[in-house]
Amino acid sequence: MNNSKGNGSRRWLVPYLGRKVRQLRRNENVLRARISELLGQVLHLQRELSAYRQTAAGMADFWQSQSNKYFNDLIAAHKKIGGLKYLLESNGVEVPEHLK
Repeated sequence: MNNSKGNGSRRWLVPYLGRKVRQLRRNENVLRARISELLGQVLHLQRELSAYRQTAAGMADFWQSQSNKYFNDLIAAHKKIGGLKYLLESNGVEVPEHLK
């Protein structure tokens, strides 16, 4: 009797574990699909980030170049103004104080 009772009480265990294994496999498939989807999104975002970085680097180079050009133009203008003031003063023309 003990054997039959013991075997009967464990009869539910194999089907129960089988259902749990199938449920876990379904969950695993769902999670694998979600991971694959998220990986695709990450790769897409990495490509977008790379494109934005290239654009930002290009803009930084452009504005650095423009800044250098404006700075050099400003230096050239000050040299020209200084030279003109010197030329005027050396020829006896008085330069107004607010222009000095």
